[in-house]
Parts: sequence; C-alpha cells; structure tokens
Amino acid sequence: MPADNEEGVPLTQAVQVTFSEPMDVDSVEGAFALTIAETPVQVAGTFEWNDDLTGFMFTPGERLALDTEYHIGWSADSAFNAGRRSALPAFDSRFVTVPFPAIVSTYPHDGAESVQPYGGVSLYFASKMNPETILDRVTIDPAPEGELDGFFSEYDNRYDILFPMVAAAQYTITIAPGMEDVYGNAIESELTFGFVTGEEDPELSFNIPWAGIGVYDSQREATELFVTQRNVEQVNLYLHTVDKASFFAQLNGEQYYPDSR
Repeated sequence: MPADNEEGVPLTQAVQVTFSEPMDVDSVEGAFALTIAETPVQVAGTFEWNDDLTGFMFTPGERLALDTEYHIGWSADSAFNAGRRSALPAFDSRFVTVPFPAIVSTYPHDGAESVQPYGGVSLYFASKMNPETILDRVTIDPAPEGELDGFFSEYDNRYDILFPMVAAAQYTITIAPGMEDVYGNAIESELTFGFVTGEEDPELSFNIPWAGIGVYDSQREATELFVTQRNVEQVNLYLHTVDKASFFAQLNGEQYYPDSR
C-alpha cells in the first residue's frame, strides 16, 4: 500500500511492501526507492521489517507533498531473496497525494431554483478538512435566526451547514478564505454562490385524536371538523357510511381489508 494508481493518498502515508518469501534486507533496502515522478528526487525514510522478513514498512522522514505523483519500486536484478539465490524483477507502482484544499461543489449549486427550504447547505471539499476552520468563515444572507451548526463527514469530505431556511427566499452564501485542510493548508480564495428556495410542501391533517378517529355530536346545530393546513387552497370533504368491522379495526389500530369476493 498505497495501491497502484491510488489517488488522494494522505501526506503522512507510509509505504507497505509484502513479498512471497523472506528477503535479503540489505539488497532490498538499497534497491528500494520512493521518488517524485519524472524527477531524481528520492524520499528519505526508515524501514521496519516484520519478523520473518517477508515485508517492510517504509516511513518517509518528512510529510509528502500536496498533489504530487510518487513512484515506488526498484530496478531489475537489484533486490534479492534471502540467501541471494534469486533476484526480483523490476517493480514500479505509482500514487498521487491529496490535492490542495478547495471547495469542489456545493448543494444547492449556484443559481439553483425551487430548492426545498429545509436543512441547510452542503460544501464538498477536495480532501479532508479541519472542521474548526469552516463555520466561522460562512456568511449567509439573509441571516438565519439563531446560530449556525455544522458537521463534517469524512466519508465524502462534505460539510453540512444547518440552519432554518425560509421559503421563497433568495439566499447568498459567501465563503471567506482561510478554511484549512487537516495539514494546515488554507483555501486562499473567496467563494460566493446563491440559490432560491421554493414554497414549502403542501400539508393537510385532521385535528383528531390518535388512531384517526374523532367523535362528533350529530344533534348539534353545526358540526365542526378542524384541520391544519399549509399551502392548501381548498379541502373537499365527503361523508361515507362505515361498517362495524372496519370501524372497530380502525379503533384498535388494526388494518382492515374488506372481503373482495
């Protein structure tokens, strides 16, 4: 490890090599090289072998460089097995370290319309970030009520900014420079994006007790049924008779399926 052609490798990554048989330590360490691609620059470090000499861990002496291609390997006939009875063929494997810190996308995206007015916004980063450097650099216009809250997900390098959104509003999000990755490298440029929220989803419910049953007095001059609604212009109500089996099934919180035969 890292695997061949792996990208986004941490700057503190050690190199692990495993062989199918015990190796000659001196020849392997002399032949092994961790180099920056297309340069003669070789990374210094230390070796730590397992007890049966079938593998080692190479730890670089310094942190690797950002967004840099490295190669691991040795030339043919330069590394030998234990007893120096046979030489290894040439080996080369490449990997690329994590990129410079940057915001690669947002949700909602800039210019989005009819965004559901719930939750907040999300920032997607190129690499793992220091969450302590993010929230204080976020400005939201119009300013939401209360304090912002945030959460960083290492799974997809996403930072969720949580706040109560307002329906049918034009939002502008400004990200100031200074957000840092886990290595202390800062994003140096400002980012601004905007979007428009849509109306809240329609909602309608009857103000009746649990289990969906209310009791009303037919002898009253006016029978009233109260509802809670949002973004609903008209409610059409219909009266139906209900057989006892259906009624008691509903009363007991059971599902009832009438005989369809």
